[in-house]
Amino acid sequence: MLDRLPTAQVRRLLEDAHLGLLVLDTQGRIGECNQVLARWLDTEPAALEGRDREALAGLGLAALLEPGHPLAVPGSGPTRYLQGCRLTVEGPESRPREALLYRDVTEVVTLREENEALRCALAAQATSDPITGLLNHRGLMLALEPQVARSRRYGSALSMALVRVDTDGDAGKLQLAVARLLRDQLRWADLVAVTQAGDFVAALPETDAGDAAALAAKLAARVQELAVEGTPIRVRYGVSSWRRGDHAPTLLARAAQAAQVGQVADTAPAAL
Repeated sequence: MLDRLPTAQVRRLLEDAHLGLLVLDTQGRIGECNQVLARWLDTEPAALEGRDREALAGLGLAALLEPGHPLAVPGSGPTRYLQGCRLTVEGPESRPREALLYRDVTEVVTLREENEALRCALAAQATSDPITGLLNHRGLMLALEPQVARSRRYGSALSMALVRVDTDGDAGKLQLAVARLLRDQLRWADLVAVTQAGDFVAALPETDAGDAAALAAKLAARVQELAVEGTPIRVRYGVSSWRRGDHAPTLLARAAQAAQVGQVADTAPAAL
């Protein structure tokens, strides 16, 4: 409907419709800019008329001539996003001229960004503990299954160390301290998590039962050092190693059972 209307009529319609408009001359310079677009750009129409692509680039506005995806435009207020399309209008002597039509899509883009941020936040919360930032039970199970599958396929060692900490003092403060300690002491390849019961778990790829037991004992000793005078810390730990037929939950269950009775489980290498 708009593609063959005279320029003046198009401009009047667009001012009422709150749409931005640039009309280009045959050399690609801006011949006309309506008030709506100028206001969105924090300028006046006269400041843009006569400018070509190179001049617009100097103002940070070269993307105006490449409509399609939403583009952020500079301004004194919050970021504004415009989406444009090309159309043809009749110029002097009925000669067709290229024009660019814009609509303000700031609300749409902002809503999309907020939804994406919320999605990422929910995804992070679904797999991480909100207090320590470590993996939660679900995150551990998701991350551990590929490691279990690797052990199942290649027979590679995989162990799990579980450290159970209890205190009469500030449990939240202790949890943060233990989480920092485990991050510092473990390798980048190790998976560190905290369960709903508050147990700290380290999944240890390429680690056999003996090495895992030694590491668990070391970690328990280091955790014990976090005790503040007058506020004792009680630490138990247990270890499990992958056996044929194991899944991630069975590894965790055996380590928790070992910690319950205060001993290290699976002290012998697993039979493959």
